[in-house]
Parts: sequence; C-alpha cells; structure tokens
Amino acid sequence: MQDLASQVVASLTSSKKYGDLCPDTLGRVANWAVARHPDRDEATKAAKRKLHQVHASFMTLAQISRLELLEGELPDHPCDEEVRAVFHSAMCLHTSTRERMEIMEELYPVLWEQIGAPHRVLDLACGLHPLAIPWMGLPHDVAYRGVDIDQRLARAINALLERARCAGQVDCRDLLTGMPEGDWDVALLLKALPSLEQQEKGAGLRMLSALRTRCVVVSMPARTLCGREKGMYEHYDAMISSLTAGLGWRSRQLRYPQETFYLLEH
Repeated sequence: MQDLASQVVASLTSSKKYGDLCPDTLGRVANWAVARHPDRDEATKAAKRKLHQVHASFMTLAQISRLELLEGELPDHPCDEEVRAVFHSAMCLHTSTRERMEIMEELYPVLWEQIGAPHRVLDLACGLHPLAIPWMGLPHDVAYRGVDIDQRLARAINALLERARCAGQVDCRDLLTGMPEGDWDVALLLKALPSLEQQEKGAGLRMLSALRTRCVVVSMPARTLCGREKGMYEHYDAMISSLTAGLGWRSRQLRYPQETFYLLEH
C-alpha cells in the first residue's frame, strides 16, 4: 500500500494544479485515497477530487498567476492607498476573502474592541487573508504568521507583504499533520473549520486544544460556494457549540450577512 501511495504522490507532485501544495498534504491525501481505492488510477483520481474540494475550488491557477504579477504593480515605496488598492485586487481573486471585502473597514475595529488589539497573530489556513493587514490597525511591532498548504500562494503573499513593508509572513504547512508552536494573543481560523473537519473528523477539537493562545476567532460562511444558505447558520452554530463544549471554552459571536465570527476564549 505504501508503494501505491508513493505512486499517487508522484502523480500529484507532477500535476500543474497540485504540485505546489505542501508535501505533507499530498502524502496525507494519497494515503487517504489508497486506503479506499486499491487501483492506482482510481486512487489518484480520488486524491485529486479531495484536493479540489479542500483547496482548488477557491482559487484557479489563472488567479494564482495573476496574484504573482501584482507585486510588480507596487512602486518601490508605496503609499497606504497604493498598497490597499493592490491588496484589494489580490483578495478579490480568492472566494473566501472576496466575500469579506464588504465588511473589511468595520470588522477589525469590532474584533479588537471585543478581544483587545493583539501583538502576536496566528492565521491558520490563511489563504489570502494576511493581505488584509493594512485594514487591521495592528501595532507596528505585531508578529503576524500565516499558515497555508499552498507553497506558491505563500511565496506570492510574502513577496507582496515585503514589497509593501507590511509585518507578516506566511509559511507552508499542513495543519492536520502538525500545528505551529509558539504563544499567540489570537489565532484566526476563518472559514476553514468545515473543510478541516471534512478531511478529519474531530480535527477542530484536536487543533484548538494544541494552541497556546488566549483567544481563537473562528468564522463560518453564510452560504456554500453554490450560493445555498438554508440551514447553514444553524448547522455551523451547532458545530461551534459542540466544539466549545469539548474544549470547555466560552463563545461570543459577531454575525454579518456574509460570515459569522465566533470569539472563543478559555
């Protein structure tokens, strides 16, 4: 079975669509696929379907290519307005952050009023969210670390942040194979919990239990990628209630038409 998994990993690694994903992710999904499909081709197809569900459905290769070009649209010493304009264009390339753009100006002041302005931020399964730093109003000495499974995405975000002289860095890491270490004022897990739970039942409880942080902000989408809304809030609210009960934490929520934010604290 391990030989078969290695063959599936080799096929995924050579794929233009999935070859830049974290090696741990490819290995994990390959093992999942071969446990269900003893045929190499069928296992490879199953692995690609899973990777599409958890990653590729949110951003196309063409959009990632566009993201990589945006660094060149920033001058050597960009002003705040120039940075915001380019970062706005970038975030509109990703389904999750595009849906959040309408509430960007009001969201972070409300969050920090509730939990206090953080100096150490961990952004889990971050996608393009670190590019929202110019809207966050964080202290100049903030330590901001994003984590995502896409190496190409991480490189593009880091290039933009460096060009704009924004504090922040994105690392490539699979959260289901190991959580980042360190102490954090707040950890963000925005719209990612359902996908992680889909891949591994109980992942949320295990991951959050491993974090050293005083607060976790978890958000849930108001609709599916297909636009379905019915029952979404109730389903995800029940998921959060179960999670906080398991952790023994308390929860507050901020509800917007696009997204519901849960503030989880010890």
